[in-house]
Amino acid sequence: MADTLEMIRADITDLKERLRELRIEQGKPPEAPPNFVPVPLSIVLAERVRSFIPIAIKYASLLAGGTLHRVDTSKFEHYRRDAELLCRSTGLWCSLVGGGVYAIIRVMDDVNAIIDAGEEENAHIPGLLRRFHFALELARHDVQHDMWDGYESEASLTRAEVERLKNDPAAFQAAYDEALAHYEAIKQEV
Repeated sequence: MADTLEMIRADITDLKERLRELRIEQGKPPEAPPNFVPVPLSIVLAERVRSFIPIAIKYASLLAGGTLHRVDTSKFEHYRRDAELLCRSTGLWCSLVGGGVYAIIRVMDDVNAIIDAGEEENAHIPGLLRRFHFALELARHDVQHDMWDGYESEASLTRAEVERLKNDPAAFQAAYDEALAHYEAIKQEV
């Protein structure tokens, strides 16, 4: 067992080094920038992107019917932008929701590309559905777990900040603009 643990640790070290090398080859810093979107803002953003889920479910039902349909994903750019920010959340569950919504839109983009290329006959719809289902499950996670860090006093502060951001549009917009500006500044390093 000790050999196995040591082998796993060695593999992890090797993989981390390979990842660092790949990032350097791509002209990026060796380490990805840390996640920066605070949990209160992330929770509000997660609630905003939840309105996309019924759209995604309707689209999934079309895919499940065995046909591909073009969707103008430019109409979903605000969801994509919010999802990209959520992927940089300091809260695990919020980042999973962001990744799910982003992946759903990517599947829609992929279907559009298949249609544009005239490859509908060669499309593997079950594979697209599987990706879509997995992404939908991520997008539906309960983000309230990110409020709890083991101390009720911290959870209370987080809840209070979430309520403040929900009830004060100017405060929300200021926090959102700050996070978006930071993301745009580091986007090439991610």
